[in-house]
This record gives sequence, C-alpha cells and structure tokens, in this order.
Amino acid sequence: MILEDAGFNASIRFLLWTSAFAAAIVVAHFRHHTTALEMKVRLAGAVMVKTGLAVHQCYYWIQWRHSTDVKIQTALESVRHITGLALAAMVIGCVLIMQPFFRQYAGAWWWAAGLACIITLWAIGYGDATWRA
Repeated sequence: MILEDAGFNASIRFLLWTSAFAAAIVVAHFRHHTTALEMKVRLAGAVMVKTGLAVHQCYYWIQWRHSTDVKIQTALESVRHITGLALAAMVIGCVLIMQPFFRQYAGAWWWAAGLACIITLWAIGYGDATWRA
C-alpha cells in the first residue's frame, strides 16, 4: 500500500512542512500589512495553523530522515513535546480563524465554544483511530 511506503511518507512530510512554512511566511506578511482588526485575528490564526503544521511535519520528517542515528533519535525524543505544542497552536489557530462564526452563535463566550468544537472533533478523530487500531 502506498501509505505504508516509508519513502513516500517522508516525501509527503517534506512537502507539507516546507509548503506550510512558506504559507505561514506569506500569511504573516499579509497580517502585518492589514489594518482590519478582525482580519488580523483570522490571519494570526492562519499563521498559527501553518506554523504548527510545519513544525509537526518537520519533526517527523527529521525523525524519519535520521532513523538510523541513535544520537539524533535520542535528541528528538527529548524534545517530542514540540509536536504537542504544534498541535495546540493549530487548534488555537483554528478557533481564531472561525472566531466570527463562534462569536455570532456564542457571543462573549466565542472562545469557549470554539475550543469545545475543536476538542470534540479531535476526540472523534482520536476515538476513530483508536477504535480502528
């Protein structure tokens, strides 16, 4: 199966982290040059999502790239929390992107509604992955 091919997986991870990093730079540029506050919030969320994706995929690409080097693998394990922080940044970024929607339906509690929505989706995905395993 193509998804089990280590070389294919590594090439996809490389493509994802480099293109996400490039997109984060471009979106950060647009955020810097916009004056609309609500748009700045959404663009900040997009930068967080793209940067989080880049960090997450780069970590696993480096792990695959140096899979036979015990020193690098040990070093990567000592900073594995970076992937969790990257995922948290992606979640917060998604909430910021969807802020107008959540504000319309939850008012001042838009951030709580957004986090609840994202956490629910994350739990469904995790449950599905665990159930299928």
